[in-house]
Amino acid sequence: MERVPERLKKWWIEYFVPTVTRLSADTLGPEYSRNAWHLHLFGVMKAHQRKGYGKALFQYAEKLARGDGRPMMLETITDLDVKIYQTFGFRVCGETEVTNWVGQGNMRLMTREASRIWVEYLKNIWHLAVIPLNFVLTNCV
Repeated sequence: MERVPERLKKWWIEYFVPTVTRLSADTLGPEYSRNAWHLHLFGVMKAHQRKGYGKALFQYAEKLARGDGRPMMLETITDLDVKIYQTFGFRVCGETEVTNWVGQGNMRLMTREASRIWVEYLKNIWHLAVIPLNFVLTNCV
């Protein structure tokens, strides 16, 4: 952390963290983030993108969340990230503007409920499922 510029540390602690905390509490309630798997600062360096590293890391986090029966949450600014996370079953549930010395952006709060994680898991192993997937989709989502 000593290599991080003081300006960024101050912005992070005094502005960004309170902004994210407020967005989460106002949108989902104050306890939600304490009971969810939060994918905080999740990403892959540009030189290593499109190699499956992000997907593998996400699948590992998803497995842990599924094992705990907890929802997942994250924040993102880019429209591309929103589309990517939507393919994993996340939905935008809140947004706020964030600013810094570089500019401003619209941060979106995205969640994926535990039941959705279970349904996605069953879709991936549909041939092993004992109960019909239609029953799960109809009665558990």
